[in-house]
Amino acid sequence: MEQFLSQARKAEAINDPLQRCLAYPDPPGSHWNADAVKAYCHYRYLPGISFDEARHLIERDHAAELDRQLADALHRQLTDPAAQGMLDHIYQNAFDDGSFDIRPTLDAWKRQLPNSAFAYAASGMAYARMAAAARGENYISNTPSDAILSMDRLAQEADTDLRHAIALDPRITPAYAAMMNIGRMTLGRDYALQARDAGLKVAPADFLLYGAANAMAEPKWGGAPGELEALRRLELSHAAQNPLLYLNATDTRLSEFNFYSCRCDTPPELALMMHTLQDVAGFDALNSAGQSADTAQQHGLAAVYYAEVIRFANRPNDRLSRAFALVPLGYPSWAHDEISAVAPQLPGKGAVYRGLGYADMELEENTRATRELEQAVRLDPTDKWSWESLGLIYGGTGQWDKAWDVADQLIRMEPDAPDGWQLRAQVQMEQPRAGLADTEQAFAERFGQRPDQQATLNRMRNALAHLKH
Repeated sequence: MEQFLSQARKAEAINDPLQRCLAYPDPPGSHWNADAVKAYCHYRYLPGISFDEARHLIERDHAAELDRQLADALHRQLTDPAAQGMLDHIYQNAFDDGSFDIRPTLDAWKRQLPNSAFAYAASGMAYARMAAAARGENYISNTPSDAILSMDRLAQEADTDLRHAIALDPRITPAYAAMMNIGRMTLGRDYALQARDAGLKVAPADFLLYGAANAMAEPKWGGAPGELEALRRLELSHAAQNPLLYLNATDTRLSEFNFYSCRCDTPPELALMMHTLQDVAGFDALNSAGQSADTAQQHGLAAVYYAEVIRFANRPNDRLSRAFALVPLGYPSWAHDEISAVAPQLPGKGAVYRGLGYADMELEENTRATRELEQAVRLDPTDKWSWESLGLIYGGTGQWDKAWDVADQLIRMEPDAPDGWQLRAQVQMEQPRAGLADTEQAFAERFGQRPDQQATLNRMRNALAHLKH
C-alpha cells in the first residue's frame, strides 16, 4: 500500500495528463492488461472539441470548419490505433447534454449545413439526453404522465435526427449509441437491438457502442445473464483490434452481479468486486468500487480505487474522496494539501471544510480545525460529523458556551442519538452547569438499555451522587 501510494503521488507530480496517466501504478495484486491501460490513457486525454468551441464556430458561420475537424477525428478514430474512439469521445463530452440552452446552436448548425451527418448526430444525441432529463430518475410507475409525454416527444425528435445522420454517413458511431439509449428508455428493445446490430456491423470494435450494449443487456432493461456473457465473449474477440474492449469486458462481468446497484460492502461482495477488478476497468466502475470500500471502512482499498479514478479522470470530487481515505491511513498532511488544492474548484461545498478539519484534527491543529469545521457547518448545517467534531474540540478546550450550543444543535438534529446528550452531560459535569439530573433521566429513558452507553450513564450517576454528597 505504501509503495502504491508513493508511486501514485510521484506520478501526480507530472504535469502532462497523458504522461501522468501512463506513469501511474496499477492496483496492488492486479493484472491489468498493459495495452488496455495505454489505450485508455490515450482515450481519456485525447485532444477534442468542446461545445463552447463548436458554438464559437457555428455563431460565426464557420460550421464547415467544425465539420472538417470532426471528419478528421472520425478518420483518426478509424485509422490511428492511438486515437481509438476519438469521435465518440468528442460527442460524449460536447453534445451529450440535455440542456435547452444548447438547442439554438445545434439548430443553427443544421441550418448552415443541411447535409451534415455530424450536425444531425449531435442534435439527436442532445435530444436523447433531453428525453432522459424529462423522464427523471423515478421508476416509470412513479413518473408523471406529462413527463412521459415529454420524454416520448423528445425521443421521437432524437430518432428523426439520428436516423438522418446515419443515412448521411453510417460511420457516425455516436448516433447508434444514442439510439440504443432511447430504445432502452422508451422506443423499445427491438428498436435498441436493431441500433446495436447496425452499429456493430459498421464498427465491430467500437468502445462506445459496446458500453451502450452492456447497459442494454442488463436484466433490468430486458437482457439476461446469458446475453451479458455472449457480449463479453464478443468484446474479447475484438480486443486485439481495440484494447479498450478489455474495459468493456470487465464492465460486463460487473453487470453480471448487479455491481452498479449494490452497495457491495459485505465481505463476499467486496471479494467479488476485488476479484473482478483485477482486470482493468473504466473510471465509473473504479469510482463505484471506491465508494463501496468507503462504506465498508476499507480505507486502503478506497484510496487505491479513488487513485485510479484520479488517474483516468482527475476530477476535484475524486481527489476530495481520496483525501478522506488518506487521513485514517496516516497521511493527513497529504490529504490537507490535496483538499486545499481542489477547494477553489468546489466553492461552497461543505465537505471541503469538513475534510480540512478532519485532516487538521489528526495533525492536532485544533485552532485551524475549528475555523474549518465552523465553515463546514455554516455551509451545511446538517453536517452531523462536523458538529460532533466541534463539540469534541469545544469540550476539550473548555469552551463551554460553544459546546452547550453544539449539544443543543445535535439534540435537535437527532434526539434519539446519544452524541448530543453526551456532550450536554459533559458540560454539566465539567463546567459545571445545572440540569444534570434532567439530562441523566432523559439519557436513561432513551439509551439505558444499550450496553454501549452504560459507561456514560454511570459517569452521570456518579457525578450526581458526588454532588448530592
